[in-house]
Order: sequence, then C-alpha cells, then structure tokens
Amino acid sequence: RLASTLVVAEHDNKSLNGSTLSAVAAAQKIGGDVSLLVIGNGSSEVASAAASVDGVSKVLHIDNPTYEKWVGENICEAVAATQKAGGFSHVVTVASKKGQNFLGRLGAVLDCNPLPDIVQVVDEETFVRPMYAGNAMATV
Repeated sequence: RLASTLVVAEHDNKSLNGSTLSAVAAAQKIGGDVSLLVIGNGSSEVASAAASVDGVSKVLHIDNPTYEKWVGENICEAVAATQKAGGFSHVVTVASKKGQNFLGRLGAVLDCNPLPDIVQVVDEETFVRPMYAGNAMATV
C-alpha cells in the first residue's frame, strides 16, 4: 500500500508554527501524499495559508468552537476521525507540548504505538529517535 501522511498543524489561529513546516518535510520523506490538518476556532486564515506550503497535496480544516483551546482529548478525537476517514498510513505532528498532549491518546484510539520525538525518517517504516535522555539514538 502506498503511504499517505496526515500532518497535524500547530498554529496560533493567525499563522502556522514554523515547526509545522519541519513536520511536513519529515512527512515528505515517508513518501506518498501529504495532507495538512488545521484544527481550531477562527482558523480559516491559517488553513488558507497552509494551502501554499510546499509538499502539501491537500489541506483539511476543522473549525469549531470546541477547538478554541488545544485540549488533548478533543484534538485526539478530531485527528482520529480524520485519520479513519482518510485512511492515512501515518500521522505526524510537531514534537511539542501540544503534540505530546494528544499523541499518546491517539495511539491508544488507533491501536498503534506512537513514536515521539523522531529526528530522522529513514523510510516509511523506519525512524530514528533519541533515547536515554538523548545520549543514544534508536532506529525503530
């Protein structure tokens, strides 16, 4: 099956966080189509700007008062529903507090193991991440 990746955008309802561009670059290394998911309340401007990000084939936008604040449970529900509807093989997000807030929950909901803090994408099934407080790198 061809890989397809859903990147969860981090933003402030005005512009994309620069780290989101790094997440898109990592998703491109996985291969296949890259879709960018913008979740928020009053985030239409961000979704419009996201359409011009290099490497993004599609922008998905969920704009709802429920997402006024970045609450892990709510974000997880939205990402899981989007992943299931789109049949994405991978979900990528920024390595930040916001990303960490929903990533573990998402793994449980989708019945898969999340791989946080990836520093290198080798291919669609092989990644490198730090372990032992960054003193060693693990290929997983």
